[in-house]
Amino acid sequence: MSDPLAVIIDTDVALDDWMAILFLLSNPSIKVVGITTTGVGAAHLTAGTNIVQSLLAVAGQPDIKVAKGTSVPLLYSNVFPGDWRALVDKAYDLSLPQNPNPAQSVSAVQFLQDTILNAPSPITLLSIGGGTNLGTLFQQASTDTMEKLKANISAIYMMGGVINQVGETTVPGNVNAFNPDYRNTVAEWNIFIDVLGASLVFNSGIPVTLIPLNASNMVPLSSNLYGQLEAFIVARQNFAPPAAQLVFAGLSNPSNLASIQAGEYFFWDPLAAMVLTNNDLVQTTPMQLTINQMLDEENDTSGQLLTGSGPTVDVAISVPSAYAVQSLFFSAITGGAPLSPPGVPIIPIPPVDPTNTTSA
Repeated sequence: MSDPLAVIIDTDVALDDWMAILFLLSNPSIKVVGITTTGVGAAHLTAGTNIVQSLLAVAGQPDIKVAKGTSVPLLYSNVFPGDWRALVDKAYDLSLPQNPNPAQSVSAVQFLQDTILNAPSPITLLSIGGGTNLGTLFQQASTDTMEKLKANISAIYMMGGVINQVGETTVPGNVNAFNPDYRNTVAEWNIFIDVLGASLVFNSGIPVTLIPLNASNMVPLSSNLYGQLEAFIVARQNFAPPAAQLVFAGLSNPSNLASIQAGEYFFWDPLAAMVLTNNDLVQTTPMQLTINQMLDEENDTSGQLLTGSGPTVDVAISVPSAYAVQSLFFSAITGGAPLSPPGVPIIPIPPVDPTNTTSA
């Protein structure tokens, strides 16, 4: 049996980040060796770091190291909507367990550099919180250190961006859709929040697989999945895996549940985590990409992905089977329970046997 793949997760700690983190923590082929947090995205830095430590406690892996990053993007001062951030900061009104272990005393950038350079084998990075921490790492590295980092990072999987034109299909960004104060209709939040940080990741010379909105929005977190997760929780009650209980509770927050019911909640960050474990879940194509760095508040296109020049990035442009993604995630967090496809009678979930809690 091969050794587990060593992974560091960089996160801004929204609920879809929770799902991505818990998915990887449940996967025996993955060894999460550290998590870095950013205060640039959905969560503020201290609140987000505390939540990540609680997630590790929920997953029964409290000793995984957590390092705090920065609260300031490398360029501009774009921010997520305040109501989003308030909701994330209070963990969607959930009571989370305490982790007795403190965060690392060194910064996220120092932790990333030390962990990567001293790793016995190359590290895979999952970027699901914008590019600020990783971009800072690459920007500050000396030429010699950068070469060593490149040699000891096998790949970066990044959720972010959108290819606005694929053939005859036009795909908009989601910045203006969620915050009309920003007039930008072509960018996605993870790129928009720090256009320079993301650009430094693209230009690092390290293989990057990008999961843009084109792919993630093909996989809705559907009412079918939510309903079956609810049925699983009801059947198993307190014997349901803690990860399943927590994901269901977070999705049940009125704001998130309204998005699910409206068909507007997607597998953004979870899809990136899942592709890290199985590239066959998506169809990718290599593209030369640059990120528009220019900010114009009246007609803003900063963060737009421009094709045809720049470094080559492997871009997920489609998902062959949304159900395959949904069912894989469902199985992972429930400990192996099956997900019935839409329109197919739900497989009954037997009541839990208190004397045998090892099966799904």
